[in-house]
Amino acid sequence: MGADLGHPANQPPHSGLWRVRIRGRASRAIMGAGILLDTDTVLTCAHVITDEHGRPDPNAEVLVDLAAVRDARPVPARVAEDGWKPQQDDHCADVALLKLSVPQPPEYATSLHRLPPTGRRPVNMYGFPGTNEHGMLFRATLDGRAGPRSEWVQMTPDTPADTVRRGFSGSAVEVSDTGHVIGMVVSRYDDPADAVPTGQRRSLSYMIPTETILYHLPVVAQWVHGRQGIDRRLVSKLTDGAQDVEAARRLTRWLRRGSIGLPGGDAPAGGGADTPVRNGGEGLGGLGLGLGLGLGLQDVETLVITDEENDKYEALRRAVTLASRELSGGHSLPRVTRGPRGTVPPVGSVDLAIVARDWTAPDLARLVADRMGLRTHDGASPADLIRTGTVPLTIVAVGVDRAPDPDGLLRLLALLASRGGKLLIVFRDPRAPGLALAEELFRPDPERVDAWLARLGEEVEGMRSAGEEARSHVGDLHIARSLLRADPDLRSYRVLPKLAAFEHAVASVRAKAEAGRRAEAERARAAEELERARKDLDGLLTAAVAKLGALGAAEREDMVRLRRAAQRALDARPFGPDAAEEAVYAFARAVTRAEHGGPPEPDHPAGHDGPPEPKPPAGHGGPPEPKPPAERGGSPRPGRPADHNAPPKPDARAEHGGPPEPDVPAMRDRPPRTDGPPAHDRSPEPGDPPDAPAPAAPAAPAAPAAPAAPAAPREGIS
Repeated sequence: MGADLGHPANQPPHSGLWRVRIRGRASRAIMGAGILLDTDTVLTCAHVITDEHGRPDPNAEVLVDLAAVRDARPVPARVAEDGWKPQQDDHCADVALLKLSVPQPPEYATSLHRLPPTGRRPVNMYGFPGTNEHGMLFRATLDGRAGPRSEWVQMTPDTPADTVRRGFSGSAVEVSDTGHVIGMVVSRYDDPADAVPTGQRRSLSYMIPTETILYHLPVVAQWVHGRQGIDRRLVSKLTDGAQDVEAARRLTRWLRRGSIGLPGGDAPAGGGADTPVRNGGEGLGGLGLGLGLGLGLQDVETLVITDEENDKYEALRRAVTLASRELSGGHSLPRVTRGPRGTVPPVGSVDLAIVARDWTAPDLARLVADRMGLRTHDGASPADLIRTGTVPLTIVAVGVDRAPDPDGLLRLLALLASRGGKLLIVFRDPRAPGLALAEELFRPDPERVDAWLARLGEEVEGMRSAGEEARSHVGDLHIARSLLRADPDLRSYRVLPKLAAFEHAVASVRAKAEAGRRAEAERARAAEELERARKDLDGLLTAAVAKLGALGAAEREDMVRLRRAAQRALDARPFGPDAAEEAVYAFARAVTRAEHGGPPEPDHPAGHDGPPEPKPPAGHGGPPEPKPPAERGGSPRPGRPADHNAPPKPDARAEHGGPPEPDVPAMRDRPPRTDGPPAHDRSPEPGDPPDAPAPAAPAAPAAPAAPAAPAAPREGIS
């Protein structure tokens, strides 16, 4: 199909002329981006096409123009028939096709490519953020499967500034060195500022790969270059028919674990920092210490399925189908989710599945080179490209013993395994000569296996100092390692699943130990915060007690009661910061009133609807109220992070119709007034602001007025 599009792998499409800018029809504001696939067809994200309220709307009309074409004019566009798959409840899908009212020149269109989104592949994106309607180019590196039901591919921006943002949704993701479009931008993620320290925050971008787009919009297949990765004879109808459940679980375990050949963080021999890594460098089980090519281990597993074992063969077909992005999407279909537990592999965990009887070694080499987007040069053959590069693909080859040249095909598969491939080789005859050849070709280097076991032994021994959780597993892990050393398959490639299981066990214990350490550190941090808050309140209580003693009112019954309540709250275990703050501030307010000659605080229990304490108007010297630690410049209380963007809390007086409270220093920072009459006795000065209320002149006695209705209860100070 790709040949019909005129964009072979060695010839990148027209650079950027297909980039589309999408605007609102009425607002003319930029809503997102898109990809021109045909003269009148544009691919974008469904959430870009919205109504006037910002809701996705398949009936909305938008304006589309080619951003890189100088004389292009905006063209009205609507969602095409069978071109709408909005975001589902599980966040999958979110793709749309637009039909333009005016066709564009055919030479401007591009095609999508089926290329596996292997890790460390550099890519570009071009979007229209903010008011930059001319667009910007951002760069990133693919990481591997991510997002809802693993439908997306995670991308790490080259710099935090390269993280996609509004105006990039629907833009193409291009392979940097070829220009091939392998998907489109869909979303981003940022670590929350209040939960992750500044130096550790991550910003990530996400794309929908071509094969996932094809699953949701099959009509797009006419604009896709590259052969489908799964042979149609290996596609299951995913019915509830018979299958070998134990074989299905074995296959699922194999597909779920990460690569042995290319562990996260380790480039293969001859590779560099940009060497692709399968599945985002997950390593074994996503926790990987990684076995790696440097240890001479190749990630190969063999399986024999005879012609009579129909249930086992159906288990294989079902696993391959479920692992394909293009054939099963995010596994949201009921016929998938009802499957036996442990029989559903991750989406995207198979890149290529062939029936080997149709393939020679040169043909398969060409297929792999095309699948990887490898470009021939200087007369190099596809096998030469594989030999000098990396091939982090998961490949299933069925019926290798029935290929035209089984030995030649097995030797090519051995080359693929040596370059990072993860292979499942299926034989149909238990007596096939190829089984013996596979044993020879994939035998691991014994010295390197021993070195690997020794390194894992050191890892296990180091766990003795990693906390009680890890120490409790050390003995069992040492026993498992001893059993591996005595395993009769230790010098065979068949030991790889056992090595993988052991490494996964070690990594799991290590991960639990690290999680325990993090939890302990978090508990210690929270305890320190609580102690800091308790000391702040204790200091305020001590200052208030000293001031009360200086006033000679330390023995007043109401003061003794409030002081004891505050002390009990401070001494309570576990310490409750809310209750302690309320009690300490109640005592501090009472001391402030006593200092200024005010009446004792009414003894209203929490929630009592009695009348609030009257307060003097602003500017008339009423006693100040102590402020909480965060308002005094101290650290916020645990569990209540400071929000520097939040508006100030309204003053309680303002809530009940009174004038605002004067902004006075905290009680313990303000020296006692020693000179002059009380502030509320002074006469207005010429410099007073014009809106300051002047004291009322003495009036003749009048008949008593009717009592005012009680105000609403005053908010408690926190």
